[in-house]
Amino acid sequence: MAESDSDIYCDHVRACLESTTTRCVVQLEAEAMISCSGSATGIFLVGASMKNSAAILAVTFLVAAAATTANAGNFGDHYVSGAQVPGMKGTRSSISSPGWNISADNGELAIIRVAAETNSNGIIQTGYGTITAHPFDSCGTRASNTTYYEYKATGGNFTCQWLTTFGNSGTDYKYSVIRNSNCTTCWYVFIGGNLQYSSGALGFSEADSRIYGGGEFNNPFGSTTIGGLTYGGYGIWPPPTDTPWQRTNEVYSGSVNWITIQQGNTTNTDGKWSITAMPSPYSVSH
Repeated sequence: MAESDSDIYCDHVRACLESTTTRCVVQLEAEAMISCSGSATGIFLVGASMKNSAAILAVTFLVAAAATTANAGNFGDHYVSGAQVPGMKGTRSSISSPGWNISADNGELAIIRVAAETNSNGIIQTGYGTITAHPFDSCGTRASNTTYYEYKATGGNFTCQWLTTFGNSGTDYKYSVIRNSNCTTCWYVFIGGNLQYSSGALGFSEADSRIYGGGEFNNPFGSTTIGGLTYGGYGIWPPPTDTPWQRTNEVYSGSVNWITIQQGNTTNTDGKWSITAMPSPYSVSH
């Protein structure tokens, strides 16, 4: 295997180990012999010679040990962990889309979103995106920028729903996910102040893993794209026109107090995302 191909496979492995959601697949060629080193999780594949089914078994074992929960996605975002701010129950931001349809190589999923995740492998998120080659989770393909929401109950499957296609016109919607006061583990999704989805019990009451605002490339087969034409502007316009990236520890019962996020952490899986500094306004592009 050429060195460049080996590097790509190692990137897949590391992205898998570093991820925090539940769709992890790493594909290796039949006779692939690779050595990978380094992982932000503290799990290392140093000089590991992997071949045929043994390669897949080795990756699967390490993924389970790291409690990973997503495909080998390519992420670029700012995030706040539940360890840093316990009890988070929602996040929101105005996100400005570009005047073109965002995209990723090979027709992969390209999305810009805000999301809340739990350590129990649950998630709820909303934003906009495209995917042209492979239907993703329960969503079909979309060639033009389209708003969406997606959730996964703890122990359940991913469910997503495309909403409004706005294409290359450019928009500036406020996207929100927040716990519902009427149910301990139920959540709301709002776009532009309008309720888009009211969940049933998802099995988690707070974002004890993390909340985040940023982008992702992904597909059902676990590959990680190298290129893309993707952009999202978080709280780009000044208040009150735009809402900066915010969090809350309150449940929604008509209104909540939101706190503008001043600092956090950054994910840049392939090192090619451009993520400007917090606090808002900031932008994410690839």
